[in-house]
Amino acid sequence: MIEQQCAQEAVTMTEWNACADGRYLGTVNAANEGDARCAALSKFDVDEDAVISVSRR
Repeated sequence: MIEQQCAQEAVTMTEWNACADGRYLGTVNAANEGDARCAALSKFDVDEDAVISVSRR
């Protein structure tokens, strides 16, 4: 039953450009903007105080 619910709620991953404090960092793949910001913090080891912006690629 749980597997069926997961299959029905398939998430489309999108590639996002990530910037911190106006500096381009690279790309991350995430389902939405919030997840993309979190992924950028993790992937690029950005300080939590940095202003992270993402835009769809």
